[in-house]
Amino acid sequence: MALDNQPFTLVEDIGFNNLMNHLEPRYCMSSRKFYSKTIIPQLYMELNNKISYKLIKTDYIGFSSDIWTCSISHKSFVSLSSHSIDKDFNRFDVVLHASHFPESHTGINISKKLESMWDSWKIQAERRHILVRDGASNMISGSNLAEIPAIHCTIHLLQLVVSDTTSENIVIDVLSKCRRLVTHFNHSSLACNNFKQIQLQQNLDPLCLVQDVPTRWNSTYLMLDRLNKLKIPVQLYLAESSDLMPFSTLEWTLILNIIKLLKPFFQLTQEMSSEITTLSSVIPNMCSLKKFMSKCQVD
Repeated sequence: MALDNQPFTLVEDIGFNNLMNHLEPRYCMSSRKFYSKTIIPQLYMELNNKISYKLIKTDYIGFSSDIWTCSISHKSFVSLSSHSIDKDFNRFDVVLHASHFPESHTGINISKKLESMWDSWKIQAERRHILVRDGASNMISGSNLAEIPAIHCTIHLLQLVVSDTTSENIVIDVLSKCRRLVTHFNHSSLACNNFKQIQLQQNLDPLCLVQDVPTRWNSTYLMLDRLNKLKIPVQLYLAESSDLMPFSTLEWTLILNIIKLLKPFFQLTQEMSSEITTLSSVIPNMCSLKKFMSKCQVD
């Protein structure tokens, strides 16, 4: 349950019980309340104690924090993760909190929330090494009021560059056209089926177009890359459509150029999102990106 994020009702599912009966007929499965009231709380305390022990023995701890709102429940949450190394230089990264944050997202409230989360793990101010956050004014204010050194997340900065890059009117127009096409397929099973048949006729493994999401890193690149990959099926579909305008040669060229421009950002984001990435990778990666962008300007 804990490892795979399964619901407590798993132990009452017919298939799961059939499996357990096959593996060990003599075992009697406990109720979901037993797991929710006893086993999971015990597991939580065991992990809590192990994490606390490691944190207590760590002199300096780095942190990362973010605030987001669930699109389904419309509830806001704040996260706090710790990042440290032991005396043998083994990394220890753990999510300490993913806490409901119903208060107004002001700097003072953020600082109070951070202090509360640190206090719950008995992490004193002198052991708080640095905080990685985004560049929102309230997060900057919150980290300043909490009196912890803070830096702007490099990947978040990259995404701001991408957003600025795609803010030109000609780019906005072609992206809007791409989004309308993807939305068309997302809202019509008939259209999806017709598009699938076109791909099969082209001896292609059927793929769906990708919807970009403003809050999801690299989603614009992934949308355009998939669209370009399915260029011929898309052209064939649009040629028969009365609802959508086909892409012009100039627009396809622009899409390809945007893909070439965004690809290094996509690759860097993937690389720097790795759990083993360290601060030492930032400068060489940024230098490589700067060199690439300079070449693009010359071209």
